[in-house]
Amino acid sequence: MVLVFVACACYWRGNVSDAIAFRLGGLMASWLGRETLLGAHIVLAPRFDDPLQVFDSPLSWLRGERDGILIVDWTRAAELEGVTLAVDSEEFGKRLRQRLTRPAPPMVLRRNAQAVA
Repeated sequence: MVLVFVACACYWRGNVSDAIAFRLGGLMASWLGRETLLGAHIVLAPRFDDPLQVFDSPLSWLRGERDGILIVDWTRAAELEGVTLAVDSEEFGKRLRQRLTRPAPPMVLRRNAQAVA
């Protein structure tokens, strides 16, 4: 038997948009794949220059009374660009920075292109 918790992911207006199942060890799965974050409504809420708390696991998110976000889909988490983030450990901060940094797109040099000054 595997114990799983289910949390409702909501749009910023509070409407349920997806269900996220997770084990306390950190493994997560989205039912519909619609949401990037648990607690996404907090991203747009007024924080008065307070940084946005990012939790590193479902258990820490629950312990933090869901007062912040938990990233569910790292491939779409670029929506956090420009937001000041707060983390609980330096290790997670480094991992978060690395995973949110987008690489430059691939480029090629065209053979017959003229140099532009």
